[in-house]
Amino acid sequence: PALASQSAKITEEPKVGIKTIKVYCQRMQEENITRALIVVQQGMTPSAKQSLVDMAPKYILEQFLQQELLINITEHESLSMSS
Repeated sequence: PALASQSAKITEEPKVGIKTIKVYCQRMQEENITRALIVVQQGMTPSAKQSLVDMAPKYILEQFLQQELLINITEHESLSMSS
């Protein structure tokens, strides 16, 4: 089977609304991308969240809060790849 095209986008607006999701969905269609990640600062409006449900399963746009993805690397140990 063919691999799905993927993309990631970090938003600049604090709370993402339906207009932004429509723009991303249109871009996904134009670029033949079926799965994407969106990193938001403060979340999404209820209508934007509903649009993610509506466009699935043809297009998957996964939402992450920027704060969830930030880690303090000084508090994590380095993992060795050798066994």
